[in-house]
Amino acid sequence: MIRISMLQILLGREFMRLKKNPSALLLLGMLAAVALLMATSRPVDKPAKPVADNFWIIYDRETAWVQFLAKNRPEHPPIKVLKKDRLTNPNSNGRISLPPGDCGLEIKHKDVGEGVEVSLTGLYFGPSSDIMDPLMNWFWPKVVEFQDEKVKFDYLPQLMGGRRQKTAEETSLSDLVKAEVVGTVLLLIVQFFTCCHLLVSFTSQDRERGTLTALVLSPARMSEILVARFIFHLALSMSGSIAVVAILQPAALARPVLWLTLLLTSIGLMSVGTCIATMAKTQASAALLGLCYMLGGAVLFYLSTKFTAFGLLKRMSFESYSFLLIYQTLKAPIVVEQAMLLGMGWLVGIVLAWVYVARTTFYRFGWR
Repeated sequence: MIRISMLQILLGREFMRLKKNPSALLLLGMLAAVALLMATSRPVDKPAKPVADNFWIIYDRETAWVQFLAKNRPEHPPIKVLKKDRLTNPNSNGRISLPPGDCGLEIKHKDVGEGVEVSLTGLYFGPSSDIMDPLMNWFWPKVVEFQDEKVKFDYLPQLMGGRRQKTAEETSLSDLVKAEVVGTVLLLIVQFFTCCHLLVSFTSQDRERGTLTALVLSPARMSEILVARFIFHLALSMSGSIAVVAILQPAALARPVLWLTLLLTSIGLMSVGTCIATMAKTQASAALLGLCYMLGGAVLFYLSTKFTAFGLLKRMSFESYSFLLIYQTLKAPIVVEQAMLLGMGWLVGIVLAWVYVARTTFYRFGWR
């Protein structure tokens, strides 16, 4: 049974230690400043974007995942799924001609070994490919839901009307970086810094000085010590996240799925940090292990795009589901049912497994 009075004492101790070392929160201030600069640098008046009348999905081969898309079309936006030979004009040399005001996604399949490479060409009109967002916001989650690991996708928007599409070398960084992507990265950095890095640093400091052993020998229970640490770092994490979201995307403050995802991610990273602090004997080795975890995750995410085996390892990391869920909730509100399709169930399961491992290792070795 957790005693509230003991939790208050332990939390007071953590806050007093942070008060004596305020520079530990310097990174949070820098991240908030970055978000503020991004928010204030946006143009105030934006021209109205064109809206497509209908969206088309045009395919060359009727595969299982294409049939899955056809059966799971939403009511909005209106999407028509049709085979290419039924739409192409014989005199147009295979070029697709869509009705005025419509946009489309052309799907081409190519067999490569045991898998299939899929070339996706977005056919749009107007000054920007953002007009394709309603279609692509539905398309990518459905592809993830189908989960066919042997299908690889290559997407390129193409302006209808004869103008040349910019190449990757001609595309500026501002065209590639969206506010939602930057917001997702900033939130994950906040989570890692407050829930993993700081927890590892503070716990290793206590362990190296022997104060952690003294805490265990005090009237405080092991469970109370662990819960107090989790509550303290969770409070820091949520405070930093609220600041970033309020600056970049104020409307997302009222989206429950976003905060549920951030809560689970924080708990997962605190569990990872507890395991790292348990294995390390000194602050230096703990900091090195924390850095290795962060860099290892980045390398794993990159290699998963190249090799199937690393893709399986990526599916076992809760950060892969957190990134997708945070990004989607920053772009538009989603309900719990949609979140489950994007991997919320896997996120919960993996985080609970990390909590069990962290609790077990801390009880047995963490205080020594």
